[in-house]
Amino acid sequence: MTPKPHSAERPHLANKVSLLAEQAAFFALATPAVIQATIRLARHRNRAFDELARQMRQSRPFRFRWLRNPRYLAATVARLEPLLPPRGYGSCFKRSLLLLDLWTRCGLEPTLHLGAVSDRKDRRFHAWVTTPDDGPRTSNRGHSEIWSG
Repeated sequence: MTPKPHSAERPHLANKVSLLAEQAAFFALATPAVIQATIRLARHRNRAFDELARQMRQSRPFRFRWLRNPRYLAATVARLEPLLPPRGYGSCFKRSLLLLDLWTRCGLEPTLHLGAVSDRKDRRFHAWVTTPDDGPRTSNRGHSEIWSG
């Protein structure tokens, strides 16, 4: 099998570079929206689950359409989440609450889910977000739902 000439690989490489540039630009431009959602979360952090979920959904839609990209927003949150307050929340819970705010701003109707898995030794909890139909969602990782709102 003969290797492809170097020039044949350039369009593929150019597409990858273009995609990376697009993702980097989105990350830079979406970071203020993630910080704004973090401030909302910190302000309402001591509320009951249902009230907290309701508060995080009371966000105005994004003014700029190009920010309405749930997949890129989830990737941005995943990168920033370890650095963001409030402390003391599990990463999946904080990520899910931030996505609840951001996906609402995309015009979606996200639902927060809390679940548990137990075995003989311990019980583990997890939070995830879904949207109606075949919309974006985060994984339940095999946890059984015990609350949603």
